[in-house]
Amino acid sequence: PVFINVSEDAGIGSVVMNLNPVRFQSAAFELVEPDVESSPVSVSRDSGDIVISRRLDRETEPLVEISVKVQDKRG
Repeated sequence: PVFINVSEDAGIGSVVMNLNPVRFQSAAFELVEPDVESSPVSVSRDSGDIVISRRLDRETEPLVEISVKVQDKRG
């Protein structure tokens, strides 16, 4: 696991982390949990950027746990 702290003032569209480099030369990234509709972040399939997708609010959601699937694009 990787833990990061993000200010609730972080703007929508802010990149909070990049999952590259990974051990694959060419990887695909997919947000597994929570589902895309309820997650405050999105994961770029090609770059591995974790991006703020909605306003963060520590009172209603003090901690967000996500799971990301990383797959070798070459098979």
